[in-house]
Amino acid sequence: MFRPMIDKHKKNFQPDCIRDYIDAFLYEQKYGKEKEYFTDPQLRVTVRDLFVGGTETTSTTLAWLFLGLLNYPDYHEKIVAEVDEVLGGSGNPSMAHRPDMPVTCAFIQEVMRYCAIIPIALTHKTTQDTTLYGFTLPKGTAVTSSIHVVHFDPQNFPNPHVFNPGRHIDENGKFVYSAKVVAFSLGRRACLGEALAKMEVFLIFVGILQKFIISSGSTDLPTMRDGNMGLFYGPKPYKVILELR
Repeated sequence: MFRPMIDKHKKNFQPDCIRDYIDAFLYEQKYGKEKEYFTDPQLRVTVRDLFVGGTETTSTTLAWLFLGLLNYPDYHEKIVAEVDEVLGGSGNPSMAHRPDMPVTCAFIQEVMRYCAIIPIALTHKTTQDTTLYGFTLPKGTAVTSSIHVVHFDPQNFPNPHVFNPGRHIDENGKFVYSAKVVAFSLGRRACLGEALAKMEVFLIFVGILQKFIISSGSTDLPTMRDGNMGLFYGPKPYKVILELR
């Protein structure tokens, strides 16, 4: 799948017109100071990782979001009302609408907190000897952070085991972004696709609610605590009925 795409980029490559990630990689391969790291196999693997990371994570998050709507009909009604008020039936969803949709944004953020699709972040290594909370970590120590623990720490989120999108809305009814929802990992090596993924989730979620009535097609609907751990942590299978509005 990726080889023809990369070959096409090589044929059309122009160093003064960098169109995307592949072009940027090819530029470093030709003109960069560390060419030995920019090999063709590395390019294929990296593009594959970006593709998988940008599709499976988004689709799994959406699966949790729709399950959340079915489990919490009160929020379902509020979000649909918000979508109708801001967009109507013909408006095109855009990121410019986010400030006017606090309930929708709060619901998405709470789902990302409550149902983190990657409960344990990828392993990193210390680059020098360091001390953390009294523990000595020699250079080269493997360190793994627990996203689940951060999301369910009562010091970060009171009553963390209660699904409550309202925790992300202030007294003025405005959405409050929380830096403690770390669904995309921590630090400088967090997911490089975080901004894009959040855009995709918001636009797809809102776009579907604008056009469809959503109801459950499952007689035994799983709860928001019923998940399966595979490549990512996703909900148990359930069926959804979509009817054009």
